[in-house]
Amino acid sequence: MACVRTIDRMHVISLDETGHAQTCNYWYLIQSRSAPETAFTTRAGLLRWATERGLTLPAELPEAPTFGCFPLAGAYRVAMHLNAAEFWALENDSSEFSRTLSNGEYTLALITRDLDGLRTVHVLNPNVRSRPVFRYDESRKMMS
Repeated sequence: MACVRTIDRMHVISLDETGHAQTCNYWYLIQSRSAPETAFTTRAGLLRWATERGLTLPAELPEAPTFGCFPLAGAYRVAMHLNAAEFWALENDSSEFSRTLSNGEYTLALITRDLDGLRTVHVLNPNVRSRPVFRYDESRKMMS
């Protein structure tokens, strides 16, 4: 059985030079219900993340370095699995693989499309010894 969390009510914040200087080289931030969710150093990384999760970015989202805060349309789920067999059983013709950060490591993400239209990003818990882990520098470059 997985621990599942739904992420909704999101906003994307594009940073100006001042905001960018106060982060770890990020230009775009994602907040959910006033809590930080994730951040991106490039627009391409933000687009990849949103597309994988079935989210729609606002048309007026400016290029960096222009400040703005905009609602992000859609929602998605994250499911953390302790059972590797349960995780791998989710793979089917409509699922896709990606990488995601979990516990400070890039690991495999299995993304499914649920019957209610939401996508779920499935990851193995860090305590699962067979959990795939990718090189951080290589993955960060790939996902940005």
